[in-house]
Amino acid sequence: MSPNPRRPGSAVTEDARPLGVIAGAGRLPVVLARVDHDARPLAVVSISNDPQPELRAAADVFRHLSVGKIHEMLGVFHDAGATELVILGAVDKGVLFRPKQLDWLALKILAQAKTRGSQSLFHAIADEFEARGFTVADQRTYLPPLVANAGALTRRRLGRAGRRDAEYALRLAREVARLDIGQTVAVKDGTPVAVEAMEGTDAAIRRAADLAGGGIVVAKATRPDHDFRFDVPTVGLDTLGVLVEVEASALVVEANRTFVLDRDELRERADANGLAILAAT
Repeated sequence: MSPNPRRPGSAVTEDARPLGVIAGAGRLPVVLARVDHDARPLAVVSISNDPQPELRAAADVFRHLSVGKIHEMLGVFHDAGATELVILGAVDKGVLFRPKQLDWLALKILAQAKTRGSQSLFHAIADEFEARGFTVADQRTYLPPLVANAGALTRRRLGRAGRRDAEYALRLAREVARLDIGQTVAVKDGTPVAVEAMEGTDAAIRRAADLAGGGIVVAKATRPDHDFRFDVPTVGLDTLGVLVEVEASALVVEANRTFVLDRDELRERADANGLAILAAT
């Protein structure tokens, strides 16, 4: 399992249990690894196609597994003594269409889910994990500095028409999320242009721009009963780069329900490109 030496200053009391981390793609797992958790050790299972070396170096126990190998994954955490888990990073949902890559426990969870929408799958996973003695933590518990507070995140303010588009886009995004379809909607001049499904936020933004050109307003939202143990909508420099590329007008996210990565650099780049970003309640 590739146990690593303790990090400097990471003396652990005898009753300290490792935090189990299911690490998908993207920056969030690495950000977690950088945070001081009072010397709590980390047992990491990476399910990303390209595990990040920094994450491997920070972990006390590290394994790289396919996203569909859930039984083996829980075995790693059991052997490490971890009972609390946190799931961070993007997960390849395409595995749902590749059943040969799913182990028997993944197939069991899939059969128990009411639908194959994200929230239904997440609840089925949580039920199975809890039945096996594991708890899954709200991601915001371990990354509070990333949570967006209400208000403008950039200097630019929207005019009356822009505010109308932002309010409308957010309302639509919340409804799309409630239906467990996706989280992102793009609007231009009061017209819905694109709705995210399985392709992801960045692809939906590009599709909207292909249809409507520049000036789109993008909203990203969650359903009212969203389960933050499995997913916190996240915006960062990658999404900003796409918004700038397509000459979007604004991005609106939900306050207290969204992670913002690299906030200072995000603000600086958005301001330089005349993009408004706001966190709404």
